[in-house]
Amino acid sequence: MKRAFRPLWLLTPFLGALTATSVLSKEHLYLSSGGQVSVYAIDGQTGELSQQQSLDLNTTAGPQAVSPDHRFLYVASMVKSGAGKKPSPGIATLGVKQNGDLHLIHKAPIADGPSYLAVDATGRYLAGSHYGAGKATTWALDRRGIYRGEVVTSLELEKGAHSAVFAPDNRHLFVPATSPNCIFQFT
Repeated sequence: MKRAFRPLWLLTPFLGALTATSVLSKEHLYLSSGGQVSVYAIDGQTGELSQQQSLDLNTTAGPQAVSPDHRFLYVASMVKSGAGKKPSPGIATLGVKQNGDLHLIHKAPIADGPSYLAVDATGRYLAGSHYGAGKATTWALDRRGIYRGEVVTSLELEKGAHSAVFAPDNRHLFVPATSPNCIFQFT
């Protein structure tokens, strides 16, 4: 009997409500919860998962997105800027090794913690929505694909902006919001 991993894919929105998010690749499931990102290998025949790695980010680990070439995983987390300073929202760039394991490359701060992250088709930009703040933000990735802290656009919307998704042709960004019950479209 061939069991696909579709049930996990369908549960992804509900996992987010439990402060866990996942990104699914062909061979791995990346799950962020608490202060770590766990890597699960997916058995292609049975769909069963086996834990492969657990990477501790030493802060929270939230929404995530994978680069189009699957070389990087971007995770919303907190950034500690020094001894005695309060952690602030940030994005961690994690490298994805050949076997699916992760390693931390860089962490950089952001203004507001995102409730959702997405990477555009070129792998040059990240987008995020900020549910409580009612914003959407796009950030630049450097030429290697690493987030270094550069904001491209920050848009004031309505509270309840819960995702930010690039159109398949990469010409638009769609940001649905629950409070006004609408979808914002940006070129």
